[in-house]
Amino acid sequence: MEQLAKVNAFYGKNRYIVNGLLAIGGVVVLYYIAKGAIRVVTRGSGFSAGDQESNETGSGQGATASTQGATISSQQAQSLATKLWNAMKGTNDDEKAIYDAFSVLQNNADVTMVVSAFGVRPYMSVFGIYGGEPNSVDKFMGNYEDLDLSGWLRNDTSRTDSGSGWDMESVWSKMESAGYFI
Repeated sequence: MEQLAKVNAFYGKNRYIVNGLLAIGGVVVLYYIAKGAIRVVTRGSGFSAGDQESNETGSGQGATASTQGATISSQQAQSLATKLWNAMKGTNDDEKAIYDAFSVLQNNADVTMVVSAFGVRPYMSVFGIYGGEPNSVDKFMGNYEDLDLSGWLRNDTSRTDSGSGWDMESVWSKMESAGYFI
């Protein structure tokens, strides 16, 4: 009973501040609910790990590149796309796996096949600190953007980062050579 009296006294002295904070919090919650509802209605409920959306526009540059002369099969391209996805979707990127996947690619047609197999996948960045696959709440709230492989690499790797010991410059160069600018 005494605690309730203290809370009531605090509220009585600070009711305008408390009401203001509750109103702001309510507006923020309603914003995210509305944003998620709009996303669900206009784009579907999200992305499941087995889905593959087509990369119709890609990053705008290499989407029309030819796959003629590719040295890998479509199954290998799909496998490499999955390897890249697994390497980048968590909070810590596996730059060795990214490097290894790109070391298999011999020409621009190979890169185009992998970019196409990767498609567009949901990417969530938390205050620019780390990115990765959004959870179901983030998907519902719409707290993500759909990115192709170029976008994922741009957000998850650095061309000049030598701290990992893996040459991301060669990865970026292969993407850019094929017309996918990161």
